[in-house]
Amino acid sequence: MSEFKGTPGPWKTTSFSFAGDTLYSVIQDSDEPAGGIFLGTVASHVPGAKANSDLIAAAPDLLDSLQRIMNRRYPDWLLGHDEACSWHGGDDCDCGGDQARTAIKKALGEQQ
Repeated sequence: MSEFKGTPGPWKTTSFSFAGDTLYSVIQDSDEPAGGIFLGTVASHVPGAKANSDLIAAAPDLLDSLQRIMNRRYPDWLLGHDEACSWHGGDDCDCGGDQARTAIKKALGEQQ
């Protein structure tokens, strides 16, 4: 499993007005006078724009937390669901391990 190679967190959402629209930008949270690295913008006319930008801004923290949980709860979680699940095991397990593994791989660009 590789490490996240994107812009390090924390990230935050800011808003500003442009051409009569509110734009929600996600930037790297920084103490630098010019601010952090710009990561993207969602216009307010997009349904759920603020919520979407808040979720994007939380991504580095969510990824880190999920990896920590998986490493602590399932030290061998990379082996796969059946080998790693210590709650229920088997094909009917609903512990979320498969979803967590898939989400981590997606965030790290290891799965499309």
